[in-house]
Amino acid sequence: MEFDIRTPDSARKFISELTGMTEQEYNVEIIDNIDRFELLWDKLFERIQTIDISDLRIIAFHIVGSLDECKEIEKNGLMNLRKVLSNNTFLGKELKKVGVKVDIENKVVSCNDKSYMLSGKSSGKLFLVSNRLLNDYCVNGFLCNDDVFSYGDDICKRPEFLKNISELFPEIHTLEEFWKRKSKSYRINFYATLNQISKGIFDICNADDSLSDDMKIKKSLLWYALNRALDNFGTEKFIYIKPDLSIPSEQIISIDELNYTE
Repeated sequence: MEFDIRTPDSARKFISELTGMTEQEYNVEIIDNIDRFELLWDKLFERIQTIDISDLRIIAFHIVGSLDECKEIEKNGLMNLRKVLSNNTFLGKELKKVGVKVDIENKVVSCNDKSYMLSGKSSGKLFLVSNRLLNDYCVNGFLCNDDVFSYGDDICKRPEFLKNISELFPEIHTLEEFWKRKSKSYRINFYATLNQISKGIFDICNADDSLSDDMKIKKSLLWYALNRALDNFGTEKFIYIKPDLSIPSEQIISIDELNYTE
């Protein structure tokens, strides 16, 4: 089974697979009842309880600005930030060319004659770099976003970390500008399994102690799918891969070039 809410249509398909509802049932039960979600959940409970989601594939997408037409991603998959900076990657090599060194083991970042200790207690521009490397170094993606170009920080033009590190070391700002000017924008469609994702997306139903962990997940998935099907989300919803994990190349569904215009 695939949890896919990239579009309202794919969300409706998931609802049908999870609940077993026919199109007629969906039209009767859903259109006027999203504000009475708990009543709908109770009505569908027994159906949903029998559904096996152990092999669930959670479909999402990652947005990048790439200088190599995503060849490195096609080969290595979506690596988390620590892996990117610890291996012989395109970004790592470009940072070294402008004098940036990231020593994750010793928690030091430097550029030419400037050096800083990475710490969760740091502040300002150093905090953003420290936080990326020490805490938030997972693969992030969208469960849904109908206008990725409106998302802040120009993620469609260059790696977000490049923005953070160039703010700490203004002398490498030219690298960030070069990347933004020369890159092409891509959408990386991928899938993750339940044991790969940070479970924060299921927090919406964690307060219901009467449910098993399995049913909490199903209830959260249904809530997300229903809201997406009825276009109640607004701009976007996110997915976060566990910090110590990456998305291997075999879990990449497709890589689509995006037509970005100013």
